[in-house]
Amino acid sequence: MCGIAGILAPFPPERLRRAALALADAQRHRGPDGAGVQVQGPVALAHRRLSIIDLEAGAQPLSNEDGTIWITFNGEIYNYQELRHTLLQRGHQFRTRSDTEVIVHAYEEWGDGCVQKLRGMFAFAITDTRRHRLFLARDHFGIKPLVYLEQGHWFAFASELQAFHTLEDAAVDLDIRAIDEYLALQYIPAPRTVYRQARKLPPGHTMSVDFDGRVQGPQRYWRPEFRVGVDMPDGEWMELFEATMRDSVRAHLVADVPVGAFLSGGLDSTGVVALAQELTREPVHTYSIGFRDPAHDESAWAREAAERLGTIHHSEMLEVDALDSLSALVQHYGEPFGDSSAVATMAVSRLAARDVKTVLTGDGGDEGMAGYHSHMAWLTAARGAGGEFPARPSVQTWQGMIHYCDPALRAQLWQGNHRGNTLLPIESFEAAWAEARDLGAVQRLQYMDAMTYLPNDILTKVDIASMSASLETRTPLIDVPLWDVLTQMPERLNVAMNPHGTLSGKHMLKRLLSRYFPEPFVHRKKQGFAVPLSRWFSSEGEARHLVDERLMGSGSMLHTLFDPTAARTLLDGGRYGPLWVLLVLEEWLRQMQSHAGAADPLSLASETVHLQESPMAPAERPKVLIVADVPNWIFERHARTLQTLLADEFDITVQYHTEDFDEDAWDLIYVMEFELVPDEKFTQPWKYVTAVRSHVSWDHLAAPMLARFLREHFQQTHVVSQRLHRELVPWLPTITTISHGIDGALFNYAPRPPMQGRPLRVGWAGNRRTAVKGFAEFIEPLAALDGVELVFCGYADRNLTREEMAAWYREVDVYVCASQSEGSNNTLLEAAASGCAIITTDNGTVPEYLRHHEEALIVPRTREAFAAAVMQLRDDEALRHRLSVAASAAVLPAWTWSVKSEAYRAFFRDALVHQDDARRRMASTTHTGRRWILRCTTALEAALAHNQFDEAMQMVEQLMDVDSGNPVWMELRTMLADGAALTAA
Repeated sequence: MCGIAGILAPFPPERLRRAALALADAQRHRGPDGAGVQVQGPVALAHRRLSIIDLEAGAQPLSNEDGTIWITFNGEIYNYQELRHTLLQRGHQFRTRSDTEVIVHAYEEWGDGCVQKLRGMFAFAITDTRRHRLFLARDHFGIKPLVYLEQGHWFAFASELQAFHTLEDAAVDLDIRAIDEYLALQYIPAPRTVYRQARKLPPGHTMSVDFDGRVQGPQRYWRPEFRVGVDMPDGEWMELFEATMRDSVRAHLVADVPVGAFLSGGLDSTGVVALAQELTREPVHTYSIGFRDPAHDESAWAREAAERLGTIHHSEMLEVDALDSLSALVQHYGEPFGDSSAVATMAVSRLAARDVKTVLTGDGGDEGMAGYHSHMAWLTAARGAGGEFPARPSVQTWQGMIHYCDPALRAQLWQGNHRGNTLLPIESFEAAWAEARDLGAVQRLQYMDAMTYLPNDILTKVDIASMSASLETRTPLIDVPLWDVLTQMPERLNVAMNPHGTLSGKHMLKRLLSRYFPEPFVHRKKQGFAVPLSRWFSSEGEARHLVDERLMGSGSMLHTLFDPTAARTLLDGGRYGPLWVLLVLEEWLRQMQSHAGAADPLSLASETVHLQESPMAPAERPKVLIVADVPNWIFERHARTLQTLLADEFDITVQYHTEDFDEDAWDLIYVMEFELVPDEKFTQPWKYVTAVRSHVSWDHLAAPMLARFLREHFQQTHVVSQRLHRELVPWLPTITTISHGIDGALFNYAPRPPMQGRPLRVGWAGNRRTAVKGFAEFIEPLAALDGVELVFCGYADRNLTREEMAAWYREVDVYVCASQSEGSNNTLLEAAASGCAIITTDNGTVPEYLRHHEEALIVPRTREAFAAAVMQLRDDEALRHRLSVAASAAVLPAWTWSVKSEAYRAFFRDALVHQDDARRRMASTTHTGRRWILRCTTALEAALAHNQFDEAMQMVEQLMDVDSGNPVWMELRTMLADGAALTAA
């Protein structure tokens, strides 16, 4: 267990070395046993070591045999011995018996995919001089932290955010939205940090930085998959659960130093300790913290567990003076972190660190086995309403059950320019909710906690608190094999009525514990690991003076952001949880101010944190709202990509078309499809820009009518193909073309192995069984061809992640697309970039990047044509290979987001520059007039559709009277007078 750090910059080697060492030394507490640094090219890796495995030879940074790959690693790999054996068989040579060296050779063998092989907790960085890049990875659940900082000409990373304070030219700004999310949740969810320029690498993600500074990713490689498993009797599920949990505890006990355990008295840590005691020869040393307040004290349960299991137990009672650690707590977390149990976690970590270097914990049991009160409250509420959940439960409903400061309270707290501009959807919650939309009720909430609360609160709390005492924590209940069992297990095995007649979770674990403990121990009310704030902060409490001084006093730093009367209201109302959240924020703000000029290793003297002005002010970055359709769909993914790639110039927020917004709050509003916002919403059309992406979205409108609608409602419009541009530009001369893009780092060429008797794998991806997609008519019959295997990922139980899609393309020889859509077909672009041989029709943007028989087979939209093309590629391997290589070269890099995003940048810039002109132009037509014109054009459209040319001419005459400056009506009148011209049009 260690602290890692590094920097990639065009600096001289000695300057790189000094910077990396400074980052590492700021994390000395994470690794007091040793330090190291290695400079390779523009990258310096640094390391602080806490020796757990291979005490003599495991020093870092560590390299492969020829020194082309170097690693700095924090964590433990529990299957490293099995991986080492596999790698030895494949010819790799080892100099140590450490798990660190196993990762180096795993990276050599499997590249970025090495993370899929690792079982354990990890955060690491690899310098790869062969590929000229820095590669970073974080474990599946986010047990180990990894943060990074992007500046204009350099990139740095570390285990802890506070390490960045040591870099002299680090310039950071306060992220106001991150603070708002902190108020809501008591933590700042990944990828955000309190600083706009710094980010957390999310759990289950990797990223890379080329030596020239180009950042690729983050890219997800794993997430928990809740699904229905095999049908087994309950007894067999119990055997599988116990065997897998026992194996996890055994793996987590592997170390070259003694291993202890936290024993709070709760069921999770008790279950871990029970198995650990059975698997070790000597009594396990266990550690717990108690409180004088019975409502928060589980020490009696911990003592009973220790006595029954035979552990050597150590316990301390925590008094109010534990709050003296507030300053150290805030310093170590590096940003506001408001889970008050961090105080107790730091205390029990200091207690354990007197005897051992590593401990087991029970973290993750509530998330994996549905143990939280919020889970039961959600389920109970639904059953009380008739046993069924609402048809469309919202993420806001879930957040309403778990937030610390609700939207109404946050609205009262913020003052000045910040009020009303920060209460926006939390992207990480929106994304997780969308990903879990097909899960059962309890599974959905388990998934939500696993993706949000577990990594961002629980695991962050335990890692930072324990490492502040140079103590490693290990989490047997957060292990991929165990979660593979928990996520397939029927819900009834975890959630059921207890002997007291109330709904509760973790019944499988309770069945296991019933072998060791009586029913009152197993089936008791869940207590949680919390400090007694209600007693300490009450009017007679020992820490009331701290609250009064810090939050109510004239010197409170919170007054720069918040209305001071709101904190008084919280105190008078006894809302001590939100008060603690504010108290931590106040301490963090004080440290930002007081550290300036200090000689401490955590000094902030080099940093500028702007507290008096909003970093989202239009003068710094124009505020752009992107309106997408639904979560986790193609428009939203494009929007999130633009949000990241254009963040240096635009402050972009993404929301969905079902959510209301205030036009005045935004400098520019990009509606990703022109019909996503209702007509009555437009009162300042000069702020709006939009896109037309396919005929599917406007086949009910004639081109002149569509152009008229776009001109009245949007300052600027772009289309995604040259074909669409040719159709609309006569009626809307200002229209431009900006196509979609793809992730070139994720979707890139991979050679296909020879068929050698296997079927030709033909792939298809689609989301709708419609004639537009053409699956049933043109694609499905291909499965009947000899020597052909049709592999499609449409209509699946869930959407594949982008990483899963990339792997899917690599397993496909030929990709077919029969869509009539005119838009940029992203799956076709991704497949081409990945090296699939392409069969498609002349649709959308295809002619812009593929030519028939040069990069693809472009065929008529008939069943026979598709079948003939597939048979040709089945029998002609040379042609298939040539098209595979050529398709990838045609797409990369010209159609990557790194290229296409610049066109969107210019589109946004141009719209902002010409807003005044657009305002004057659009103001000439009143809102009422625009509505009347729209009704007239609708009637005109109907008349044209039914060949009622006399009625159409009357409508055109009326429109010319009202909208005399529009050349469209003059052109239409001429065409109506000439039936041949109208037919041709």
